[in-house]
Amino acid sequence: MYAPPARPGGMDRLIDMMGVVIFLSLLLLSPFVLATLKWDYITAGGPAFMRFHPSTYLIILTFLMVLISRGNPIDEGLRIIRADARLGIYLVPWALLSYSVIVVQKQVIGIAIDTFLMPLLIIVICDRFSPAARLSMAYLGHAVMITNAIVGIGEFLTGMRVAPLAIPGIPVDADYRSSAFFGHPLSNALMMGCYGVMLLSGAGRILPDWLRNFAFLVTHIAMVPFGGRTALVLLLLSDCIALGLATLRVLAGGRVRLGYLAAAGLMLPALPIIAGVLEQSGFFDKLIERFTSDGGSAKARIVMFEMAQKLSWDDVLYGPTKDYVLFLQNAYGIEFGIESTWVAFVYYFGLLVSVLFWIGLVILIFTLMSRCDRKAWFPVAFFFTINSTFLGLAGRTYALTLFFMVLLVMMPRRPLMAPHPASAPLPLAQGAARC
Repeated sequence: MYAPPARPGGMDRLIDMMGVVIFLSLLLLSPFVLATLKWDYITAGGPAFMRFHPSTYLIILTFLMVLISRGNPIDEGLRIIRADARLGIYLVPWALLSYSVIVVQKQVIGIAIDTFLMPLLIIVICDRFSPAARLSMAYLGHAVMITNAIVGIGEFLTGMRVAPLAIPGIPVDADYRSSAFFGHPLSNALMMGCYGVMLLSGAGRILPDWLRNFAFLVTHIAMVPFGGRTALVLLLLSDCIALGLATLRVLAGGRVRLGYLAAAGLMLPALPIIAGVLEQSGFFDKLIERFTSDGGSAKARIVMFEMAQKLSWDDVLYGPTKDYVLFLQNAYGIEFGIESTWVAFVYYFGLLVSVLFWIGLVILIFTLMSRCDRKAWFPVAFFFTINSTFLGLAGRTYALTLFFMVLLVMMPRRPLMAPHPASAPLPLAQGAARC
């Protein structure tokens, strides 16, 4: 891995400050917030520079600062690639995807830049952050995640929103789901589900025990207002696996913290009462309705395979034009998007480009994981499983960049400090000492 220089220089401190600004922009500037601020990121029209997320400009600026921090930017770039050749290897399939976007799809290069180049740059930039900056960002990340869950619950109960829910640019008043900081309810369900799995996997050791348990609880409650069915089910399945592993450890002679036993003794009798009160208030009604009436999602997932009958072999291999794909979506009644990242990839970019790029993406993920705690594989698996159920990474999004930075900050390979004295690991992270 690339090793940053000693940290006394003013440029290094500036890179740390820019890192905090980047992290805040990724966490707080959702497409709906940008639309409210008249930044046309997802809506039609507007100047070309608005087709990119504001964090993209900040990341590119900070990356240039990294390159010039030792004098010669070319030497610094080569030094970074020599330290981790996977960064350079990933650029090859990324360039192939960019060619497909520009020449075949005849789109602006926004998806190639925002969705798939920024995650690479954020890995390079995060390598340069000082331990103090990483620790500050970890606290900031936990604060935003917990606040986002609380805001989501508040939006659900009050009907008020941080930013209006719109698809794209059309207000959606009938949707009860919360938008909070991450915008679309599915984006919230994805990131909050990842955060819940991260807490299970050892993130949050810098927090006091009571706050980490509160974060875990409020994250689960917020999954109801966000309405992500697959994310909720997968998170609960992760809980069951964690509980099963913890039970096996106890049966094998592992120690049990008396504090957890006392908390369980107090909470278990109260849970039926709390659930009854929430049920009577109608808290679960909308979620149950999401499972019984999916708004056509299941039909869309079937119909999207029927679209393949209208594609030639050249289209399948190299990808049709974007206009033809949109025509097929409208003809088959799935104008809101193909509900699978991987199927949409094949329709948009062709099977050949998609497979080659997926290989590059796997390389990038291993590059990320070389800098993260080994238990970060759990949230990575969660993230890509959920992306398999909606358009996700096949469209222009900054979600992968946000996810990478959250993992790099909250689940680094080496702990930034000793765990909080009042903090104990959750089941999947028993014995881990990570922030």
